[in-house]
Amino acid sequence: MTKGLKKNSALNNLIIFLLAAILWAFSFYRVYSGNEIFNIEWLIWSFTINSQVAQYAIVLTGFSIYFLTAISINYVNIKLQIIEESFQVPALFYLILSGLYLGIQNLSPVLFANIFLLLSIYRILPVYKKQNAFSNIFDSGFLLAIACFFEHNLFLFIPCILISMLILRLFDGREISSFFVGFITPIFLFGTILYISNDLDNVLLNIEYKLIRASYLKYNSMNFIISIPLLTISIIGVFSRYVTGKFNKILSRKYINLITFFCVFFLFYFVSPFSEMSSMIFIFAPLSLLAANIFINSGNVISSVLLFVLLALVIIIQIFQILYVIQLV
Repeated sequence: MTKGLKKNSALNNLIIFLLAAILWAFSFYRVYSGNEIFNIEWLIWSFTINSQVAQYAIVLTGFSIYFLTAISINYVNIKLQIIEESFQVPALFYLILSGLYLGIQNLSPVLFANIFLLLSIYRILPVYKKQNAFSNIFDSGFLLAIACFFEHNLFLFIPCILISMLILRLFDGREISSFFVGFITPIFLFGTILYISNDLDNVLLNIEYKLIRASYLKYNSMNFIISIPLLTISIIGVFSRYVTGKFNKILSRKYINLITFFCVFFLFYFVSPFSEMSSMIFIFAPLSLLAANIFINSGNVISSVLLFVLLALVIIIQIFQILYVIQLV
């Protein structure tokens, strides 16, 4: 089976979709059972959704966003040739990881933060070319600021963007200034709208509280069990970068170094008390590429072990979560 997954085949897309649907099945079932209540909070606004039709729409939209994100990661990987000849493998690992934690299988602020974060990273990757560099860098800062609206602590990612720019090539002060202008622009515009609507003070207090809040509630046995596969495959993926894979192109080596750097950063961010369990979503994209690197550049035996062990762990941990949820109901 692993031989087939390493090839570019339309059948692989179908297999990936069916696998993702299985891993999301319980989230749809929870809506069907009628025991699910969705409460979406963003800044000072809160939305409680009781309608079953609306709940189905939320889970389905969340699933669609995850699937489209996975396909987009494949597209970017093929376009930039980060992991050569990996075809649909990054999407496979991304969607397997999305089944790890039931709490992120819906629409949430962190899901939108992840979208804009990935777009910000995507815009910074081609800046090794000086052509359109200013617009790319401006866009990256602009999109990262929007991501910060949904996950405020992502402002900590600013140094990572600047370091990634330096890894790709040397930059002058004007280009770095372009990034900060892009970052400040949406904050200024959004702040102006909030000021006109008299919501600015309340939003600032909410953001201040979330920025300085250190929560240790996520450090419990259930969340520890959920985190085991993620932490394990992350550590393996980071170290395997230096023992597997032959990158013939200098640019490919720079890209995989960036991916490894991002994975390490988000791993530390995830285990810190300033993030919630849902922040694991930020690790999925770089980790799926590192896992694809192991899968593609290893023999069929190692590839099979990696895939089936990860899939088995995700399914077992999902069962633990399902039993826990049923017990609460």
